[in-house]
Amino acid sequence: MAKTKELSKDTRNKIVDLHQAGKTECAIGKQLGVKKSTVGAIIRKWKTYKTDNLPRSGAPRKISPRGVKMITRTVSKNPRTTQGDLVNDLQRAGTKVTKATISNTLCRQGLKSCSARRVPVLKPVDVRARLKFAREHLDDPEEDWENVIWSDETKIELFGKNSTCRVWRRKNAELHPKNTIPTVKHGGGNIMLWGCFSAKGPGRLIRVKERMNGAIYHEILSKNLLPSARALKMKLGWVFQHDNDPKHTARATKEWLHKKHFKVLEWPSQSPDLNPIENLWRELKIRVAQRQPQNITALEEICMEEWAKLPATVCKNLVATYRKHLTSVIANKGEASKYLVEALEAVSEVELEDVIERILDAVEKQPLSSSMVELSVAETAVQDCSQSCDETIDNVFNIIGAFDVPRFIYSTERKKFVPISMTSHSVPSVCGQARDKAELFRERYTILHQRIHRHELFTPPVIGLAADEGRNKFQLKTVEALLGSTAKLGEVIVLGMITQLKEGKFFLEDLTGSVQLNLSMAISFYCYFWFSSTVGCTQSLALSWLKVTTVLSAHSVN
Repeated sequence: MAKTKELSKDTRNKIVDLHQAGKTECAIGKQLGVKKSTVGAIIRKWKTYKTDNLPRSGAPRKISPRGVKMITRTVSKNPRTTQGDLVNDLQRAGTKVTKATISNTLCRQGLKSCSARRVPVLKPVDVRARLKFAREHLDDPEEDWENVIWSDETKIELFGKNSTCRVWRRKNAELHPKNTIPTVKHGGGNIMLWGCFSAKGPGRLIRVKERMNGAIYHEILSKNLLPSARALKMKLGWVFQHDNDPKHTARATKEWLHKKHFKVLEWPSQSPDLNPIENLWRELKIRVAQRQPQNITALEEICMEEWAKLPATVCKNLVATYRKHLTSVIANKGEASKYLVEALEAVSEVELEDVIERILDAVEKQPLSSSMVELSVAETAVQDCSQSCDETIDNVFNIIGAFDVPRFIYSTERKKFVPISMTSHSVPSVCGQARDKAELFRERYTILHQRIHRHELFTPPVIGLAADEGRNKFQLKTVEALLGSTAKLGEVIVLGMITQLKEGKFFLEDLTGSVQLNLSMAISFYCYFWFSSTVGCTQSLALSWLKVTTVLSAHSVN
């Protein structure tokens, strides 16, 4: 029997009061919403033990109610908190528990450790387009969607991750052949398929034996789109849907669709979750995996057979529930919905690695002016792969600029990292600004200046110490003090940045000013260089701590 919730002491007292007032157990149960058997049990217990809680059997909870609230609040704020972190937090609070106790406690609070779902990174323009599409078509009647032919391509691997499989096994039997799925590098071969469907059932399914490009796609549509529409008995004015893959948006394809007077549904980029055929592909892959084809020929035959067996009711239900896809996009304000996550998870790791290798090869084929790959070069590589590969790369891979990714910055007021959009800071530029270069040296100079003053040789004497203890303390001079002095300075110590110009002149600079050095008149000097790596600078720069004996005398300053 499942454990029921314990009644509060106040409720138990009410039951006793009503019993003493002469009411029956049935009447008390109806009035308080408690079962009659529970009322009777409480009354019997009250006659012997009153309504106080008795000592319970078994060990008490390791984590107090306050500790439960603390760890629940922690994981609610940061879901990526590990069990080890929570163990350490409780240990600092005086409670020593194991990770298993943490897991069980959070499970009782309705929190379960799950793998983070992968979501694609969407550009702001893609988010706006997805949101606009969902809002414009949210109120479209179901009859309109039933008059749409949905199409797309997919790749099915022979031994790939086409579907998940769970098995019942005993401990240490995970490697038994019955409990494993055979895998081969790159899926052991695959076939590329193009298909379409409507609410009335599946249309034609074609295997693409050559590398998909604009010409091949044009040929597929010309031979299969209209026959599919006739077989599905589409109404007059039916609409054709395909995504924005470069092969689909080729000029020849657009001209052919326009010449045939086919209506094409305007489609937002990066939106496989809005295409219900993705669900149909998943159903097909599950059915194919269950039949376990052993070669490419059998794989193709099974795909065709299972596609033909797909019931029309499944297709109709996919279209009938299409409004949920739109509401999900609107609820997420155009960002990734659960349908988009599911579509991305259907892509195996092997496919993603293969895509990345192809793009890297395309990048290396381009003439690069430096070791830094620019955004335009990467975009060109992705476009070339999209036009030549047999994969719909545009649906699973996209190149974005580093500064297009949401950036976080530390807020001193809120004492935490917040998105830069929530602050008054401007969005950083890829090229940077002129002040950034100067700010780099100012911050580094300040850090070195503070560290030097913390050193025992430069720390000023504490008030109250003997005079002898304050002797032999060095002092840093500023360039401003050198420039303002008319007397002979003698030995001074200056912290600054040495810059050598192309004509050979040396300058010493700090936050107060700069002075030219005439090193030809130097008798002796001691240099301690702390070099700081610089980016994008053409001068030879270094932060230096110089102890100069005669160089910085008044007559040597030019």
